[in-house]
Amino acid sequence: MSDFQMSPKVRELQAQFVTRDPAIMDGVPVFKGTQVPITTLVDYLLTGRTLRHFLEDHPNVTREQAIGILEIGRRLFLAEEELGQNMWKPKIHPKTEPASV
Repeated sequence: MSDFQMSPKVRELQAQFVTRDPAIMDGVPVFKGTQVPITTLVDYLLTGRTLRHFLEDHPNVTREQAIGILEIGRRLFLAEEELGQNMWKPKIHPKTEPASV
């Protein structure tokens, strides 16, 4: 993954929608102007909840911000595909067999 460079558009979107500040949530990336971690949106979507539910539960996050974060993910995924890398592949730990007794 050493050849991976974020595009200027991804950097622009991050500057527009993401804050990383040690004074806010210990530096966890949050939606700009909020204390809502970016991962909260991802968690909602991964558990089958909708963007609408996320926005209803987090009224200080705008639809534009949420869509911007999804756009960052899309662009990073497409960039990775172009490079033939797979930074999204889950890290799977090999199964360990229980010790014989």
